[in-house]
Amino acid sequence: MDKIQIYSVERKIEKSRIIMYCLESTLAIFGIVMLILAFLNIGFEHIPKGSRISSGFMAILLAFAFIAVELIFAYRFPLMLHIIYFTYVFASVIVGSCFGVFRLDIPIMGEMLGWYDKVTHAVLGYILCIIAIFLSQKAKVWGKSKGGDILLLICISMAYASIWEMYEFTVDHIIPGQSMQRNSLIDTMLDIISHFVFTMIFVIQYLIEKCANINLGIAFMERNLQTGGKVPRKNKNTLINDTTKLDMDKKLQENVEQSNQNLIDSASKNSNDND
Repeated sequence: MDKIQIYSVERKIEKSRIIMYCLESTLAIFGIVMLILAFLNIGFEHIPKGSRISSGFMAILLAFAFIAVELIFAYRFPLMLHIIYFTYVFASVIVGSCFGVFRLDIPIMGEMLGWYDKVTHAVLGYILCIIAIFLSQKAKVWGKSKGGDILLLICISMAYASIWEMYEFTVDHIIPGQSMQRNSLIDTMLDIISHFVFTMIFVIQYLIEKCANINLGIAFMERNLQTGGKVPRKNKNTLINDTTKLDMDKKLQENVEQSNQNLIDSASKNSNDND
């Protein structure tokens, strides 16, 4: 792959990144709407007002959290993490909290518990394994051994599960109307168990790919999570690079125009041959 082709791929990635920034920002719109409805006491009567307000503020905060971290630390996270982040925040904060899907209960082990809450906890267990790969790669400890990789996956994922349950306990005792743990030991343990099950599903997926040499997407994740990195500061070299990029833009445009012209010429030649 020559420099122009590499530059073309980088441009496509940057365009995709801008799209993800826009999508993440739309989370704030849902948060603002939820706050307005909460203060005006309109709709969603089954959700306590305190919970609606906290969910609205959380949506606004998370809408710009990822972008803010990149700006503050001049760092660009892999596009895969942006996609995962947006999808999970939308599913949990917007659909689960703001729209009240977390409060749709079904009987589980003799208690009325939220099924959607268990689904998001389970999926998070899988997602955190992906994040564990990213963190381990940055710490340069990933890929040393299969046993070490598995230990990193389980420890990082389950550590977050424990911290999250402590967060739920704290929120339930600070914000009026909140009941994230439903005052139930069963609810807390099912959250951790569902999280652990999907963590182990990822571990099994890892073992099958690495031991049986069957492609299950782990290598794809490893490659994509290595993208991104520190954003270079503006200096003389950066200005030279910017000039180079302009030249590449021109060459890329010329290549596109030449390809289009070749297609037109080929079509005309085929038409004349048929005549």
